[in-house]
Amino acid sequence: YEKAFPDVTIISEERIIKRDSDFIALIDPVCGSIYAKRGSAYFATGVTVCDKKLRPVCEAIGLFATRDIYHASADGAYKNKKKIHVSATKRLSESILHFESYKPTERASIMKTNLFKRAPAMFNSGSVKYSLAWLAEGCTDGFVNCGNLYPATELIGKFIVEKAGGVVSDANGNKIKIYPDFKHRTTLVCSCTKELH
Repeated sequence: YEKAFPDVTIISEERIIKRDSDFIALIDPVCGSIYAKRGSAYFATGVTVCDKKLRPVCEAIGLFATRDIYHASADGAYKNKKKIHVSATKRLSESILHFESYKPTERASIMKTNLFKRAPAMFNSGSVKYSLAWLAEGCTDGFVNCGNLYPATELIGKFIVEKAGGVVSDANGNKIKIYPDFKHRTTLVCSCTKELH
């Protein structure tokens, strides 16, 4: 990290390198590590570059299995340099949703909601970054994680979804704030439209 980003503060789950700089790089080298450990290519990597106030400037996700690169900047969201946009789905009964939870009690709670009762397709990709990339390009319509995610690194992909026209909040509908540490946790709900959200 130090060689790749010599003039920025770096925050990753492995290490935090603080520098007096104008930019902060949030890095998640392996999202979907369970798959990676078992030899599958369905894992991802991601980086978000923020200003000093932790407002995203640009963001990128790389999907190893498909070799696709998603990125976002002020002018929009892209997949392999081609502009992308979320789908226009407004009804839960017509949606394809991703969910993620590592706790059986959380999964059981999600299964009792209208999400499971009314969505025709709901599955777990195993990687937040895969889920957010597919949502941003319109392949899926929403993503729900009711666990405790680190806003610093596990939400890399949120900016891409927003720049692709999607809606992002915590499970209570509040705006998500990024923190430069691993003390804070959050839930995550992303949708392609306000109506579906």
